[in-house]
Amino acid sequence: MNRPTIPILTLSLITLLLVSPSTHSSSADPDDRFRRACEAYSRNAFAEAEALFLQLAQETPSDPVLPFNLGNTCYRLGDPAKAVLWYHRALRLDPGDPDIHTNLRIAREDLGLISPEEERVAASRSNPWTVTRDWLLRHRLSLWRNLALAGYWAASLLLLLHVTLRRRSAAWSVPRWLIGWAGAWTLGASAAWGIGAMAQAGPPRAVVLAFQPPARYAPLADSAVRFELRTGEIVEILDQADGWYKIQRPGERESAFLPKSDAEPIVAE
Repeated sequence: MNRPTIPILTLSLITLLLVSPSTHSSSADPDDRFRRACEAYSRNAFAEAEALFLQLAQETPSDPVLPFNLGNTCYRLGDPAKAVLWYHRALRLDPGDPDIHTNLRIAREDLGLISPEEERVAASRSNPWTVTRDWLLRHRLSLWRNLALAGYWAASLLLLLHVTLRRRSAAWSVPRWLIGWAGAWTLGASAAWGIGAMAQAGPPRAVVLAFQPPARYAPLADSAVRFELRTGEIVEILDQADGWYKIQRPGERESAFLPKSDAEPIVAE
């Protein structure tokens, strides 16, 4: 479903890209609700827009435009941490969209968090695996899968053609370097597909929504504080029980406990 997206407005990004979608007469029609949500956003009725976008996102969870617009709406409502959550949900559906990455960076900077570009630079100095994983995840897994399948069929057909021509003693045959290139293409795309799949299969992640909540040594409200989290920060969920998450920061080994009310998973439970 192709829908227009609504940009957030900041001092550094003042754009108006709102395009009116097609409308229908029935108020129950999803496109009509989307139009009404866009109209509510344009007249600064952000709470109304959020409610309508949320209904549509629940009904059409595969459409990346809806979580993107929810992120923009939450940002305009003065909740950049919730905007970060929705931008991450949008990125899971469309990881290569530059607008999502731009608005995510703006929301994170508004929270005083390090920008994604700075994170990648820092990771490149200490963990090449993280850099490779992040780059692969900026593209849909279906892209690597399709490239791997295309390479496989290209290599198979070239090899078959090469063998057939050789048996018939034809004057021309498929160059071996071309077969090798197709094989290397297949192996590279297959490796990217596998690495991306493994990265997505890692621990589920959540966005911290509470204001600077403490992570505790034990799942008890009076337990000692192990470390303090930042609003909008990403944490990995290792386990959960009795209203608590056992969490850790990505790339770190130190774990702690956080009330479920203080964070929300990127992949909705």
